[in-house]
Amino acid sequence: MIELDDLDDLFDDMSFEMPTDEQLDEMRNIFERDFIENPFKIDDCDVKVVTHQTWDRDFRGEAETFFHLITRESKMKNQRQFDKWRANRIHWVKSILLQKEDARIKYYEYEDGKGVVKQHYWFEERNHLVVLKPISDDLMVVTSFVIDDFEIDKTRRRYNEYREGM
Repeated sequence: MIELDDLDDLFDDMSFEMPTDEQLDEMRNIFERDFIENPFKIDDCDVKVVTHQTWDRDFRGEAETFFHLITRESKMKNQRQFDKWRANRIHWVKSILLQKEDARIKYYEYEDGKGVVKQHYWFEERNHLVVLKPISDDLMVVTSFVIDDFEIDKTRRRYNEYREGM
């Protein structure tokens, strides 16, 4: 596990378009090491990932959760696209979750548009968010991403509303 203060981008030279084969291999290896080979728990719940293969043409054959950790939904194209910022921080996900008790990780729950209450772990000083959802007695990794300037106010509002409602 990497300490929060030591979290840095994985690659200095990653393209905005697509990773190199070597970069994709390294990100996949991190994903497999962190979630498949070395499973862990949060509050006595197993943290799970979806390992069945995505059908996306650019990432065919990759595990679905891995695909969600390195891509984002494009509202204009109505499909997922490679996201350099997410991909470059794939190794942050497990570290943030394992250090959730650190005062710098802000926790809140938010109900999405489908009525699913998801857990959010916000590393505010680095503008990074990890999202999990409960599945039976387990927690499923949904996604993880950098909060951009357009989303920061919404994230802060959701966090404050959750805290006020406690």
